[in-house]
Amino acid sequence: MTLRSLLIFFFLGKCLTGLPQDGYRIERFTTDNGLPSNGVKGLQWDETTRFLWVATEAGVTRYNGMDFFTFSKANTPEIISERMLFLFKNQAGRIYTSDETGNIFFVMQNRLQYLGQVKLDARPSAFKLVGLAASGKMFRQSADQPPSHFGFNFLDETMIPVNEDRIILYHKDTIYDYRAGRLEPIPMTSLEPGSRVFYLNDRLFVFTPRRKIYQLSTDNFTRQPVKWGLKEEGQLFWTSSMKHPILIAGHKAWLLSYVSGQLTGRLICDVVPVDALLAFAEYDEKDDILFLGTNSKGIIIVQKNKVRPLKISHPSSDGVTSTYSQLALPRGAILTSHGDMLGSAPPPPGMPPIRTPFNNFIYKDGDSALWYSYGDDSILSYRYHSRKTYMIRSGKGSITNGFIRIDSSIYFANAVGIGVVEREYVSYLYRWPQRDINSNVPFAMVELSPGVLAIGCCNGLFSFDLHSLRLDTLFRSPGTCVRALWQHDGYLFIGTHGKGIYMWKDGVLKPIPIDKSGYLQYAHCFIPDKLGFCWISCNKGLFRARPSEMINAFEKGDSILYYHYYGKNDGMDITELNGGCTPCALMLNDTTVSFPSMDGLIWVNPTRPLTQLPEGSIYIDDFTADGKKMNMTSLLRPNLPSNTRELTFSLGFPAWVNKENIYIQYKLEPYLKDWQLLDIQHNPSLRFSNLPPGDYVLQVRKINGFGKDNYAMAESSFSIESRWYQQLWVWILCLCCLTGLIASIVRMRTRQFKIRQYRLELQIAAKTKELKQKNEELERTDLIKTRLISIISHDLVTPLKFLHLAGKSLIEKKSELPEELQRETITEIMNTSKELELLSTNILNWIKYRNEDRRLVKENFNLHLLVRQLFGLFNSMAKQKQIRLINQVDEHLSLYQFIEPVKIVLYNLVLNGINFTSEGHIVVSSEPAPEGIALIIEDTGVGMTQEQINNIMADHFIISSANVDRRKGNGLGYLIIKDLLKIIRGTLLIRSEKGKGTRVKILLSGSTALPDLTHLFESGV
Repeated sequence: MTLRSLLIFFFLGKCLTGLPQDGYRIERFTTDNGLPSNGVKGLQWDETTRFLWVATEAGVTRYNGMDFFTFSKANTPEIISERMLFLFKNQAGRIYTSDETGNIFFVMQNRLQYLGQVKLDARPSAFKLVGLAASGKMFRQSADQPPSHFGFNFLDETMIPVNEDRIILYHKDTIYDYRAGRLEPIPMTSLEPGSRVFYLNDRLFVFTPRRKIYQLSTDNFTRQPVKWGLKEEGQLFWTSSMKHPILIAGHKAWLLSYVSGQLTGRLICDVVPVDALLAFAEYDEKDDILFLGTNSKGIIIVQKNKVRPLKISHPSSDGVTSTYSQLALPRGAILTSHGDMLGSAPPPPGMPPIRTPFNNFIYKDGDSALWYSYGDDSILSYRYHSRKTYMIRSGKGSITNGFIRIDSSIYFANAVGIGVVEREYVSYLYRWPQRDINSNVPFAMVELSPGVLAIGCCNGLFSFDLHSLRLDTLFRSPGTCVRALWQHDGYLFIGTHGKGIYMWKDGVLKPIPIDKSGYLQYAHCFIPDKLGFCWISCNKGLFRARPSEMINAFEKGDSILYYHYYGKNDGMDITELNGGCTPCALMLNDTTVSFPSMDGLIWVNPTRPLTQLPEGSIYIDDFTADGKKMNMTSLLRPNLPSNTRELTFSLGFPAWVNKENIYIQYKLEPYLKDWQLLDIQHNPSLRFSNLPPGDYVLQVRKINGFGKDNYAMAESSFSIESRWYQQLWVWILCLCCLTGLIASIVRMRTRQFKIRQYRLELQIAAKTKELKQKNEELERTDLIKTRLISIISHDLVTPLKFLHLAGKSLIEKKSELPEELQRETITEIMNTSKELELLSTNILNWIKYRNEDRRLVKENFNLHLLVRQLFGLFNSMAKQKQIRLINQVDEHLSLYQFIEPVKIVLYNLVLNGINFTSEGHIVVSSEPAPEGIALIIEDTGVGMTQEQINNIMADHFIISSANVDRRKGNGLGYLIIKDLLKIIRGTLLIRSEKGKGTRVKILLSGSTALPDLTHLFESGV
């Protein structure tokens, strides 16, 4: 071993020894923290309900380990005087008390019940109550026929109920025998002043001030000396309810027993306060709790701690007091990872085997070797048989190594990867994708199945197959470390840092319920004991649980588990235990488990049966509705008024445990059908507001510790009356009103339906008329289409045949035809082509505006310019026929109208005029109209008869009449004109006489005539 290593061990370890001590928790209760009065008049421990009852000068109070519930004038009107005379338990185990006026009460489970009154008009009359200690028969005797001039002081004198018919009284240093049927107590023997008497194992004992003890025969009251097995002298406490008397000598308290003719004692504690005058003492053997009542300083409760802290004896200001991994040494000593030795005795020579600090993972390979690491690149192995340490390089960046033996090989995992130790070197079987990072460092390793490792680290939980070298991820949650692994009955228990406890089996991973406070979100360690429990450490203390119940939760999905908690009240100065190390805890021997903490170690006794479980019944102490107290003892169910706003149920239950161990659930049917968990605070209660009318059943249950369905139940039922508008007569009245309303609505709806039917008939008639009109229009359209087909077949095909034959003749017989005939033929071809062009244009325009769903937009345009453009199209035709085209439209007239339809209408009207005029003129003019503007087209053509005009206006026929060249017009132009006028909302007026020309007037209603101001801008105005 190098000098450097020895120096490190010297400064870090220094062979410091910390000794574990069994501590006690002492609680004092006065008027400052719940006790109604500091003057105690009686003290009784009820083993059945596990309540401590205290009689005071301000009423009787009940202490459950967490809260006081006081019975006084405020809530118990039968109490006339709050100064209580006594508090004792009779032979049957019932607790009685009385105020100074003789009002007698007895304890019924969780409350003080009024029994009756015995008039106490003078101090000696207190004897009337003596018979309560034995039976009802003895009480009637003592109350009805008390002995004259025989008083009794319940505080300083002793009653010993031998049976239901006999009471032994110790009164004024004399033993009296008081029996049923004998009204006067008979004096039997006198005792030394200051002596105390007690009844133990059906024997009567006397304890004298000079520490002489003898047994008195209950038959003839002869004395027999008794051996005293204690050296201490002190004050003896005993009442008829106590199985064993208690001796208190200074700071020590002893529980006395009579065994083999000797009176001996078992030490209860050695921390009894000596700063108060003790008046009463009670002891709970089951949970090892000592109760002390004082004359003027309240009550004192002494409990033995359940855990033992083990700390460094003389820590330095710059020294580390936290512990992580541990190594068990002989004689109960422990070596911590920082080099400190703690324990009950120094280790033997040659110990410890490790002379340097070590990392948080140390593995003991049976009795042959220790595997650990120190630094970040080496594995160290200490061999017990040779007492030598060997170093194996694990590679730079390994940080901390974890170890496990499988078969004959030692496998390791570190920040680099997973490998196996082969003699003097290591062989890596798998390397992490990202090496040399803390999240790769293993916290726990177990063999999941033969040849398969489970490794927990901050990256998650992984399984590694040593044969296939395959790594699989079993659990991963970002930011959550896997700190602990434990295999039990084929299940893998997984403790995480922040996500609670998981369990894994056969590829199935599930979280299981944790404690109600959520402390087990950070589970550090699992270690089993021989009583079938598993100890679990965390950041807030220590838990004890049943693995079988945890497995049951995994398999069946139980929503709640009982975990028994140990914390500050059990002896821990600091509740933060440490994890992230292996071993996470050490089983030193059959009686000690050692857990690392932030301040030394925490030791627990795993063989000690669980004490102070949250056992006992749960009660509903008070039920108030809007501040008014309900009678809980009545057999009748409370019927609350409809305007009840707030209900409060005060709960009573024994709470001699940490509040973390108290699991109370409730449900209010039918309002709440699922169990709700109650947050346990001081004076726990349930509050409900604004409940609807109905019948209710409140169920409250408390988990009494481990085991399925291990509950204590309490139940209370009540009713809330319906409001006036929810009464039967209101419903009947509402039903009648509703019936009348429905009848009125039916009549009104019937009338509405008739009106609607009438309107529908009108709509049907209108639609029928409209359909008839559409049908007529379709018929007209059909006639027009038929005529159009006729026009196309005749007026297009015939001219085309003419063009074909005339062209053929010109080509084939050009030499035979005179020049004048050729010219005439060519002229005819030209005219026919022109007619075909105009006819085709009209057909296309009609089809376009007849069939297309065109979206036209109005615009401003100059009407005079539009007419001039149209005249430019017809100038050649007009000149041939010696027709003058005259534009008399105002040059400055602008229209806001659809320009295309207007243009086509004028086009067709001018074309008709040219076709049916041989010579003369065609005039286009405009004039104002009442609702728009009028366009006028006049010609000097052949004119029309009135029949022809009527046909045009009636849409019956497409007019075909001969023009001036003896050709028949097809009448298509007027058909297009009328369709377009419908679009632009125009009106057609025709005036004509045969042989005198035609005057056509088009009224454009809604068209806006605007003056054209272009000439003004052009002239510079």
